[in-house]
Order: sequence, then C-alpha cells, then structure tokens
Amino acid sequence: MFFDTNAFQDIKTVRCTTARAAGTANSTGAMLDRAGYQGVAFMAVLGAATAAGVATLSMKGGNSTTSTAATALTPSATITETTDGAAENGILLLDERNPVYRYYWPILALTMQNIAVDGVLGFAYRPTNTPVTQDADVVDSSFTEVSST
Repeated sequence: MFFDTNAFQDIKTVRCTTARAAGTANSTGAMLDRAGYQGVAFMAVLGAATAAGVATLSMKGGNSTTSTAATALTPSATITETTDGAAENGILLLDERNPVYRYYWPILALTMQNIAVDGVLGFAYRPTNTPVTQDADVVDSSFTEVSST
C-alpha cells in the first residue's frame, strides 16, 4: 500500500497564487505559516509556454509576517521551454524539510518568453499535532478505504 492512511489528513494545503495569463513577470505568493509543522513544500502548476521561456520556483522564509523582511533561500526548481514542449503544462516542486523559519513565501520567476501559470500551492506537512485544520482554500476532502479481499 502506498499510504497507510489518508495522505492529506496530515498536510495543510494553501493556494498561494491563482491562475494568471502567460507573461514574464515575477510574483511572490501568499504566506504559508508552518507553525505546528516540520516541513513546507510548494508546487507551481504551469500552463501554455512559449519557446525559450524559463520558469523558476524558489522560496523565502522569515519569522515576521512580512515577505519584504524574509530571507531568500537557495533551493529552486527550474524548467526551460524548448520547442518540444518540456515546460508546457509542467509542474515545479520545491520542498524544505525541517525548516528554520515560521513563515514561507513561494517566488515564481518567469523570464525570456511567456509562460502561463495555473497556480502555486503550498503545503505544510509532518504536523506536531493532529487533527490538521485545513485552510479555507480547501472546500472539501474525502477519504475512502477499500478492503483488500
């Protein structure tokens, strides 16, 4: 069995950015508060991309709720769109296990040519307390366990 329990019951999910049309602008997403969690991760979901477009997902963290005072962190995930559609409808993942800061922000940099963005999701995982209360962005969830007879 891949998961012994509901994989999402111990993960807080937050929508950090909404979808946006193709462009080359950088954006800092909404804050993810990791209080009570031992890990943070971000997922950028990309849409249509123009050849030579570059998308880079990175993050910054801090102990203040203002992103301008946060520290840029070194991990990043990057994809370059080639003529074969490598970045089109792609996903960039970034994970920080045992983070040192309380607050984290995703940064999505789009350069060279246009890339559309379907959104960036933030995840706080490995909770120190359960049950996990989901963010208001999660409108419903369900878990089913099927007997293996």
